[in-house]
Amino acid sequence: MKKMLRRIWPMIAVLAAMVSCNDDPANVPELPEPPGPTDKVSVELLKLDVTTTSVSFRITPANAERVAWVCRPASEKALTAEELLAEGTQGRADAVSEAKAEGLQPETDYLVQAVAVAGDRTSEIALLKVTTLGEEVEWILLTDTPVAGAYQLEAGADKSARYAFTLSTGDTTTDNLDGIIAGGAGAYVFTVELYAAACEDPNNPRIPEGTYTFDGHPLTGGPLTEGSANPAASAISYWVDARDAEWHDYPAAGSTVTVTHTAGGYVVTLSVDEHFGRDDEGRIHLDARYEGEIPLKWNLAYDAITDPVTTTFTGVDAVYMGDYGTPGHDNFQMDFYDGTPDEQGNLHEGNLLRLDMYMPLIEDRTMLYLAEGTYIFDYDASETYLGRGAIVDFFGSPMVFGTSWRVIDPEKGQRLGLITEGQLEVNRTGGYYYSITFDFRTQEGVSLKGTYEGKIDPIDNALDRPASPFTEDFHLDYGSDAYAELSYWGNKFDVVRPTTGTGFLYLTNPSTQEGALFTLNMPLADGCTLSEGTYRLAPVGDNNTDFTYRAGKVDGDAYGSFGYVHYKDEDLDVMDQLAPARGGEITISKEGDEYLVEWSLTDDAYQPNTVSGSFRGKLASIKDWSIYAAFGGEPAVYRPEGPRVARSREALERILNVRTRYR
Repeated sequence: MKKMLRRIWPMIAVLAAMVSCNDDPANVPELPEPPGPTDKVSVELLKLDVTTTSVSFRITPANAERVAWVCRPASEKALTAEELLAEGTQGRADAVSEAKAEGLQPETDYLVQAVAVAGDRTSEIALLKVTTLGEEVEWILLTDTPVAGAYQLEAGADKSARYAFTLSTGDTTTDNLDGIIAGGAGAYVFTVELYAAACEDPNNPRIPEGTYTFDGHPLTGGPLTEGSANPAASAISYWVDARDAEWHDYPAAGSTVTVTHTAGGYVVTLSVDEHFGRDDEGRIHLDARYEGEIPLKWNLAYDAITDPVTTTFTGVDAVYMGDYGTPGHDNFQMDFYDGTPDEQGNLHEGNLLRLDMYMPLIEDRTMLYLAEGTYIFDYDASETYLGRGAIVDFFGSPMVFGTSWRVIDPEKGQRLGLITEGQLEVNRTGGYYYSITFDFRTQEGVSLKGTYEGKIDPIDNALDRPASPFTEDFHLDYGSDAYAELSYWGNKFDVVRPTTGTGFLYLTNPSTQEGALFTLNMPLADGCTLSEGTYRLAPVGDNNTDFTYRAGKVDGDAYGSFGYVHYKDEDLDVMDQLAPARGGEITISKEGDEYLVEWSLTDDAYQPNTVSGSFRGKLASIKDWSIYAAFGGEPAVYRPEGPRVARSREALERILNVRTRYR
């Protein structure tokens, strides 16, 4: 009995000590809360990276006490949950973790399995199928994102979102005007456009995982739908080497881009067959890989003005747009600013107000006065109103329309206010001088106020504005340096006009860079020559009457007849001044092999001027284009390959409302 007590007593002492320790709350170990008896046990697998001999993946357990996983060839039989727990590698059950299976065979299919248990509850087995990469891949390692990526909503044919980004080998420079310029031999730049489902938060876009395939012919383009890349917009561009010294665009159909999410951003692999011409000859295959973040910005995102502003504007640029798109009302686009623009007219510091202003039609277009009164953001309630500010997707680029305000700080950058409420008061103090007050609110509710006292003399940029440079009558006799050319359009195959041909007569004086252009309807029987007679203005749309000339018009290109033109430089390929013919006569006579051409025409000015001149000399050349008449269509007047009006781009920019004092 005593021996038994001696054996039990040490055990009692140990138990007493344990009870004594547990009485102190500070010594109680912190253990995780055990899963509840009804919590569902689960585990998920997410592929992170695949190489020739390994696969990395993420394990996400829920309500688990134990996790196990295996990676086995897909050709072998999958394990049961019991086998997994007995044979598998143990993973963390209390947190998300990353695992890596190594020592795998290249270009082999593998199956990753994972299972979680808690007590007597077992999860469903998670499966992840992967294929290791081939050993022959020579990766181009991309290390840089030289420009920020763009995120665009509803860009695909099926309203899918567009994710555009650029990856490079790092040895590139960026030019703000021309995009990416690669420097040095062997530099690679990949510009990628992917189409996938939209993100929940457009302000924090993330490229969806998956494999994107270039579909469709690379020159004609394929459907821009979810899961596709865009081959029609130079979806991948890359610099090959210094010997090539040129960009190679358009990947062949079947090229792929694979995107995988990682803790550090993305893993992006590109497998590209270059579309070098239209066949396989000379085609190059590239495999590239990138690891890291890819910053994307929603293309309609902007930094909004947050603080109220009150200012006095000191300058204004005003443009009269006419009633284009707003029948019954004339439109003015005006930039008010309180800073000092540079020599190029760009404002680098201060406030810039873009005003989109509408008023009743102006009767006398020679005096472009602003209508006095109160302007509000409601065209139904007022004859004088303002266009609400908005930012829209214009072919993938953000475009600000309507009334907007920018605060420009050289250190902090720009902030934009889209103005949707408020009013302005216009009072004309005499001639083109005004007193204007602005009281606006942005769509975020921020107050923006200002005043302007001074002159506003708008530039006439209406579509139907006069093109003529003259404000009074003009006459020019062309001297011995001038010469004449005739391009004969014929119409000998035209059943609609079987007897009337068209001739384009160019009169040019190279020494002064001046000339005249006439589009003449002539008797077809005279053949490819200049018909003598008096030519009068043809009615609109009438090209069937002999001895008439077509009225001049400027619409991007120049059409019809012009009593005067001036060429921008001595190359004589771009016109920067034209006086369209809208009335009067052209007389052509011939003595021997010399022609006398005399004209007295009215231009398109609001108060028409007479533009006249004369030329005596031979036809330096005659070009017969009659065969092309069978294919229809009237060419623009051109010399020799099609002069364009120098200001047509400026006109287009104003029509699109994109001319601003900021970049």
